[in-house]
This record gives sequence, structure tokens and C-alpha cells, in this order.
Amino acid sequence: MIYNDIRTALKDRITLLIQDCVFFVEHSKRKTVTVSDVIFALKRLGNPIYGFDPEVTKSFARRKARAVRR
Repeated sequence: MIYNDIRTALKDRITLLIQDCVFFVEHSKRKTVTVSDVIFALKRLGNPIYGFDPEVTKSFARRKARAVRR
């Protein structure tokens, strides 16, 4: 059925995400996964979360500040 296919695809995607998060945690010699680790892992996989990306947030804040000044 389609549910098994979706379940398999979702499991594979989450496995990749967790592996990347663990890589970041081990590289920085920590024991806790942070929000930044998940954001970087998602960005690396090609699916950034909008609103949490510091680069996007900074550019949005700059555009908003310019609009207020005008």
C-alpha cells in the first residue's frame, strides 16, 4: 500500500536528518542536539526551515528596518 511507501520514505529522511545532527554534535564534542544542529542538517539536506535561518532572518530584519525608515 501507499502507507508503507510513505512510512519508508519518511523513515529514511528522518534517519538522514538524525545522522547529520549526530555528526554535528560529535564534531563539536557535545552530548545534546540543539536547534541549530537540526537547522544546519535540514539546510544541508536542501530543506531549510524558513524563519529559523539566521541569514534569512537578518535580511528580513534589514528590509523591515529600511521600510520603517522611509
